[in-house]
Amino acid sequence: MAVGDNGIILTSSDGNTWTSPNFGTSVNLRDVTFGNSLFVAVGESGTILTSTDGSSWSPQTSGTTESLDGITFLRNHFVVVEGDGTVHTTKEESTWTSQTSDGTANLEGIASGGSGDEELFIAVGDGGTIQISSAPPIVPAFNVLGAVLLVLLLSLVLMGGRFISQVRLE
Repeated sequence: MAVGDNGIILTSSDGNTWTSPNFGTSVNLRDVTFGNSLFVAVGESGTILTSTDGSSWSPQTSGTTESLDGITFLRNHFVVVEGDGTVHTTKEESTWTSQTSDGTANLEGIASGGSGDEELFIAVGDGGTIQISSAPPIVPAFNVLGAVLLVLLLSLVLMGGRFISQVRLE
């Protein structure tokens, strides 16, 4: 599954053939994840969309009008980062809790992974910001590692046991 500008959602069962369900939004979508048998897509203007099948999508209330830039799922929690550093969490798609992260940089992406006691949420953002939190069953409080690069870290994925970030030079 992939999301993009003008409300584009693409789905594929084999990675070769892609379809785009029409669900009636033109909002730019930023990220999508899957957990608890639910797809959740996030985007501009506080947009949150959910789907159980990837074809039919329903809007949810996020409690913000800001751009939601990244989403991940771990330990029965969806976690969303907002450009201004706000973090939103929920155990179900209908009730979201918000808190400001410990950092001051804009957050652009989030990923999660690991196993057992080594599960982590890692958020990335402006100025090379990397924020890490262990994965408690409540809102994570991110700790800033620091601006280690003069780049904008745009997104983050876990692949082959390693976190990989997309970057743009500033």
